[in-house]
Amino acid sequence: MSVLSSVDFEKLTPMMKQYYALKKRCQGAILFFRMGDFYEIFGEDANIAAPLLEIVLTSRERGDKKKIPFCGVPYHSARSYWHKLLRKNYKVAIADQMEEASATKGIVRRDITKIMTPGCVDELEGLHQGVPNYIMGVYEHPEKRHWVLCLADVSTGELRLGKVESFEDAVKFIHQLGPKELLVRRFCEKRFSEKLKSSFLTEAITIGLLNESILRDVEKQKELLAGSLGPGGLGLHPSGNLVGGEELISALLDHFQNLQLSLKPFRSVKPLVDPKTIRLDNIVVRDLELLQTARMQDEKGSLLRQINFTQTPMGSRLLRWSLLNPLVDFKEIVKRHKIVAELIELGSSKVNELRKTLQGSSDLMRLSTRILSKNIRPQELSRFKSSLTKIDNLFHKLDLFSKEAKLQTIEKLKKDFSLVKPILTLLNQSLNDEAGSLKLMGDVIATGFDSKLDQHRDLASRGEEEVSSYQEKLRLDTKISNLKIKPHKTYGLLIEVTKSHSSKVPDSFIRRQTMVNCERFTTEDLKDLDDKVSNAKDYALQREEELYFDLLDHLSRHQEQVCLVSESLSFFDLMVSFAWGAMENMYCQPKLNQHRALIIKNSRHPVVEHFVGKKDFVVNDMVFDERKKIMLITGPNMAGKSTIMRQTALIAILSQIGSYVPASSAELPVFDNIFTRVGASDDLSRGLSTFMVEMQEVAHMMRFATPKSLVILDEVGRGTSTEDGLAIASSILDSLAKDVNAWTMFATHYHELVPFSSVYPNIIQMQTEVTKDRKEIQFTHKLIEGACGSSYGLEVARLAGISNLLIENAKGFLELQVSKNCVPEEKEPKEEVQDKVQNLHNDIGDEIMNRLNNLKLNRITPLQALNILHDLVLRTKKAPTNSLFHDGQLLL
Repeated sequence: MSVLSSVDFEKLTPMMKQYYALKKRCQGAILFFRMGDFYEIFGEDANIAAPLLEIVLTSRERGDKKKIPFCGVPYHSARSYWHKLLRKNYKVAIADQMEEASATKGIVRRDITKIMTPGCVDELEGLHQGVPNYIMGVYEHPEKRHWVLCLADVSTGELRLGKVESFEDAVKFIHQLGPKELLVRRFCEKRFSEKLKSSFLTEAITIGLLNESILRDVEKQKELLAGSLGPGGLGLHPSGNLVGGEELISALLDHFQNLQLSLKPFRSVKPLVDPKTIRLDNIVVRDLELLQTARMQDEKGSLLRQINFTQTPMGSRLLRWSLLNPLVDFKEIVKRHKIVAELIELGSSKVNELRKTLQGSSDLMRLSTRILSKNIRPQELSRFKSSLTKIDNLFHKLDLFSKEAKLQTIEKLKKDFSLVKPILTLLNQSLNDEAGSLKLMGDVIATGFDSKLDQHRDLASRGEEEVSSYQEKLRLDTKISNLKIKPHKTYGLLIEVTKSHSSKVPDSFIRRQTMVNCERFTTEDLKDLDDKVSNAKDYALQREEELYFDLLDHLSRHQEQVCLVSESLSFFDLMVSFAWGAMENMYCQPKLNQHRALIIKNSRHPVVEHFVGKKDFVVNDMVFDERKKIMLITGPNMAGKSTIMRQTALIAILSQIGSYVPASSAELPVFDNIFTRVGASDDLSRGLSTFMVEMQEVAHMMRFATPKSLVILDEVGRGTSTEDGLAIASSILDSLAKDVNAWTMFATHYHELVPFSSVYPNIIQMQTEVTKDRKEIQFTHKLIEGACGSSYGLEVARLAGISNLLIENAKGFLELQVSKNCVPEEKEPKEEVQDKVQNLHNDIGDEIMNRLNNLKLNRITPLQALNILHDLVLRTKKAPTNSLFHDGQLLL
């Protein structure tokens, strides 16, 4: 039983009654309850928070003769504790004192001033600089039956809207975008919870509920949308016609309002999927280790870490987004390549100057959001000003460099940077240079900015001088040399006299406090002086707050310019990062073509070469053309097949985000999608074996790949028996060559597939080179023409450390197997092999052909496709002896 359920409210102390009343309102969050200089945490919240925050858990009386657990943290360091809980996926509510304790006789009035959830954090201390902090809403439209998705980041005001056709597609988006929080309808909560728990996400996702009443209240929707997006609501935005969009965005905005977040930052809605980009699915992101390594889930060792030379948080986030969403717009890719080329022409020293100018820039986008919500602290506003100063310096540097070299494509960026001039001028005039060290009001506004403020400050300053003079006068009059006048929270200015001088205190002194070592007094003159100084300070502070919020209002009116500058800065930072990376790592500018060829000379894997060293990494050439688009690669394990295929896909992605690529030269098309199936993986929590997961991923690939796609397949069919695996691999290769004709790299240990290159003219036969030195083999990691005659499994096992005894035993088993399976037969001429392959479907029979012809691929699920494929494999085992398939084996 929880502490709350056993409470006798009538017997509680007034303070505990107030606590429980607020606790009911905080939506299941851990409540930080302000009490003087501390935030206290009570009850079950304390039991949860104390071990997580590593603070002492104790207890106290609550008024009904029972004790309640509690713990506390100092108010001045509370933020670090809030964010620690948020990072552990807990919600946090803040209850502050709404009045001074000295100004009230009874209990101090308190209220909830903020509720924070993992997906709704706007304080920079609680955010990862280079990573977005997303919350996602998901809503199945009751009539259209499609799923509407809305992605939001309260720290930047980013809002994206789109739709998918199925629950599975919605889950794929969740996997790819990694929101910290998910809002769904109540009847979907369990379904999403179970699905996400079984998905082995690297970070847990907090699941909350959408407000059902908002989803049905059209008038409330209009009010929320108009209040955030303007009078036109959603209709003026690219996704404005999406059925269900208004309902879902309104429900998210309502959620933000309930958390007491400002809706002002959400001024525009972008499409969830930009038509100028492709959305790489989570399989590709995992297989190519774009954001983190597959095994350790660590950013170190990922492509992102290797190519990230950005200097600003916004640039880092843009790089991350670009990797997940490469461009397909030919002109936009070329434009980026040109910008990188222009920067490289400046030379490394000047590019490094630009990087140093950008270095230390604060997060303009997130700071501008805090300006709009009026939550920005003086310290943060000072950082905002400092970042604008850096942009102004950047503008002057680019202006200077453009006179020395042609920087045509950067001209627009220079114009955008010039927009900071009026904003920076205002901040320079209004903000004190020392504001960067101030968290609260007081000397934030610069002297000379406002005459009224200056007058109040002068009065306060003169008053302090008078206090100092009065202190000297009292010392002379009383002969008490260590007499001091000090401020007191309750009594104001007091005269402090040590006990050793108490006999010298005159009768005119009015006693206020008696301490162990001293006594404290006041006088009528000191009271008047105290009032004068306090009033002047209060007036100065009040005026300063007025000016500060007026300044925020003025800056808010420049929000569009700030957003434009921030976006331009993040883009420029990304381009400078690409240029610097290209010069540091000797990357080349890729040339794009209209799917005529894919030719990469001396290609390298950008991450692997970093760890093994440029000198030790073995480079390889990739040569395809529109007539030879499918590369069938054979070779043993550890010989480099997977690395070669991965680096080709990475080069394609780098090219399509606007970067140079790790090669001496590269010419390649713009792919409309990239598909990978590399490595073994299972999903035991859903009862899916390695083979089932592999087949699902291949089914997805075969369904959506086009002649303009890039397909990477590594060892397909190895998760089942050799016969079934060979049959499936054969069927997939056959379909890729005959039907799909995508740009394909197909690595296999099934040497029986090699004759396919004799049948289909679009298949190239390649192998990873193996050399023999007496009895030992060596892998050169070079890709050469031809087919590998052996997988060298025993040799690889020996290299891996398998004992000689086991190796010799394995040789015996292998010889026995070969002697059983080998049946001498004449080698068939090439023409007969071709006849067998081309007559494959006729040999299997009309029954199977009819079934294939009647399939509606766009109406079946991957699982149904897998079952059909399994049936066909079983059918081949019953095929006539003159078939290409006999007893489940390929007769080539």
